Amino acid sequence: MKLVIIDEAKADLARERRSYETERKGLGREFAAEMREIIERIGKFPLSFPQLGGSTSRRALGRRFPFFVIFFIDDKTIYVTAVVHQHSDPASYH
Repeated sequence: MKLVIIDEAKADLARERRSYETERKGLGREFAAEMREIIERIGKFPLSFPQLGGSTSRRALGRRFPFFVIFFIDDKTIYVTAVVHQHSDPASYH
């Protein structure tokens, strides 16, 4: 299955990485590595993640960093649409 990270999600990732990097040198890189691992898992096992409410979007939860990766599947493509803090309402991103 093809995996596409839309521009808005790329911007989310870049913004949060910068934010973590300002907290401690190297922390932004650690955040990016965790998000990369999550996105790789999404690419391998997309149906193993829970759906958001009654939508077709799904969410993958970070382990160390409190973020969701929001995505949906359309035909044979997975679209990563957002990277949001867990205190955000993930339902607003589907």
